[in-house]
Amino acid sequence: MMKFLFTSLGTAFLAASTVLFAQEEIEGNDVVLDDRPIAQVGARLAYNSQRGPILGLSYASRKFFGRDAFFRFSADISEHDKLFGINFRNDEIFGRSPKFGLRLYHNETRATSSFGFDTARIGIEPRLTWALGGNTSLTGRVLFSRDRVSNVDATNSALIMADIGTRMRTSIGARLNYGLPGEGKGQAYISADVAKTSRDTNYFKLLAGVSKQRELNNGSIIVSGKLSGGMLQMAGDASSSIGDRFFLGQGSIRGFGFGGFGPRDLNTANNSPLGGNSFVALRTDIQMPYLFGEEATAVPGVFMDLGSIWDLNSVVGGPNGTQIVDDSLNLRASFGISIQLNTAVGPISVSLAHAAKKERNDQTQILMLSYNRSF
Repeated sequence: MMKFLFTSLGTAFLAASTVLFAQEEIEGNDVVLDDRPIAQVGARLAYNSQRGPILGLSYASRKFFGRDAFFRFSADISEHDKLFGINFRNDEIFGRSPKFGLRLYHNETRATSSFGFDTARIGIEPRLTWALGGNTSLTGRVLFSRDRVSNVDATNSALIMADIGTRMRTSIGARLNYGLPGEGKGQAYISADVAKTSRDTNYFKLLAGVSKQRELNNGSIIVSGKLSGGMLQMAGDASSSIGDRFFLGQGSIRGFGFGGFGPRDLNTANNSPLGGNSFVALRTDIQMPYLFGEEATAVPGVFMDLGSIWDLNSVVGGPNGTQIVDDSLNLRASFGISIQLNTAVGPISVSLAHAAKKERNDQTQILMLSYNRSF
């Protein structure tokens, strides 16, 4: 299958190089020239505080093999991870509804000082999406994946050692997206999945979120907020896997590193982050685009975040599986300032955060920096 996909990618790239425009027939047998590009090849250089320097490559076509189908291949490579993805979408294969989509991915991560193990994931996910009117849609999906945990340090937590090896997983799920009415931009979603693994474990995973953005005072102030939460429920007496539990970081609560808060095994050399079966996070921002003038390239702002991650099926950790881990719900909170800069070399985002509510062994991150430049 992978050989076919990469052969298809090469064929589509050749077609995009030789055909620059698409012709579309209209009434009266007239033909018009569609000057939109059939395909795009891109590269990007990026940096963020969580992953470090990132090199990205992508190829996208809106007329894959001459049909009205969208295809995209992407690759992101950093010091500690490699992320590869293929997305295909055909809106007309079943008529006007549902729309068919297919996602394939292959992700690898290498051990770091915080996460003392390697992971590899490969999966395929076909999906169907129904438009329900307005900005509301319902997507059904099936995921087949193979996950592997390896190169686990001998001093790591027994709760991670239990996940060493390869695990197959099959899940069936659905996601409902709903556009919120009223002024400003708003979106809500709820997602649910039921899964079975090759290790005779079954689980139910639920995610939900709502976001809202509104402009005040003729756009001089932009207020936005995002509330999200999730839960993982195992069937019977089974314990959740490190690959299924939730991990949070600066993407949810600024001022904390990825996996920097929540349950961790303090009985190990690296205080192993374990993730949690439940989480909740709230992000709020106030941005002032015209504070430095209407033509300014800098957009300052302030923010406040709070949330928590908690709950494990088993709390018996330590290298030998004999010591207790704290998985209780402890609130974290942060506040700070941010600035977005539109520069000649690409957009740069900088945030300074203060972890106002934290636990003693949390990993905090005061400065957060991200940069992205596409070619």
